[in-house]
Amino acid sequence: MVTAKFEFDIPPKLKRDLRSGALHDPAAKNFIKRTSFELMSRTVENAPVGVGGAGGGLRGSVSIDFQDKGLAAVVGSDLNYAGHVEFGTRPHWPPWGPGSALARWAFLKRIPVFVVARAIARRGTRAQKYMERAVDSVRVSVIPGELKRLGKEIQQAWGKLA
Repeated sequence: MVTAKFEFDIPPKLKRDLRSGALHDPAAKNFIKRTSFELMSRTVENAPVGVGGAGGGLRGSVSIDFQDKGLAAVVGSDLNYAGHVEFGTRPHWPPWGPGSALARWAFLKRIPVFVVARAIARRGTRAQKYMERAVDSVRVSVIPGELKRLGKEIQQAWGKLA
């Protein structure tokens, strides 16, 4: 499984209070939700289109798993080849018999499957870095604005309590 993970330095006492429910702040959960959905969207945009088409295959397998009472989320794909697409592979003979994913892909591209398998056996596959590019994009263009928004939401919530 290929996943993306962001970590923020949250004071241990605040983290404990959020997890225990002693401090119920929907702003933190909304921040995680908004950021995770944006990361998922950008991951899908960056993922290569394969045999499954634009809505299937790797693109269709990207999902979000919310954890820790909504205070954490994992974005990723559970397809067995997602890691090979993200990180590339060393030279190896892939499964290329009838009915294999490589055979379907080669058929759609009108390339003899043996030629593709031999090329992978000689050179391996190039890393696509679809998750890494999505994480970098979200880190630069989404996180700063979302952190400002989170700060305002927390101030408003605390202002109501005072």
